[in-house]
Amino acid sequence: MTSVQMLVAVSALGPVDERRRMQMAQARKGLDMLGQLHREMLSGVAGRVTLEALAQWVAERPESDDPKLAAFIADNDLRAQVELAKFDIER
Repeated sequence: MTSVQMLVAVSALGPVDERRRMQMAQARKGLDMLGQLHREMLSGVAGRVTLEALAQWVAERPESDDPKLAAFIADNDLRAQVELAKFDIER
């Protein structure tokens, strides 16, 4: 697929598809931050930047109308809150 075809395909997404894509990206961001935090903890030092970014993700947690995506986000939110509680960081 050429760049032009890709741009046309992306612009053809409706508002619902675009909103879902953004929600998925935000959910993936939370999961990625949890992974980063776990890697840092395994190395012995949890970075303050990672913890602050994770706290911000929890505070701005995305919502979704899709039940599966909403459950995925809720699971990641709970995991993030547990990790933040270990470091006494409030959201």
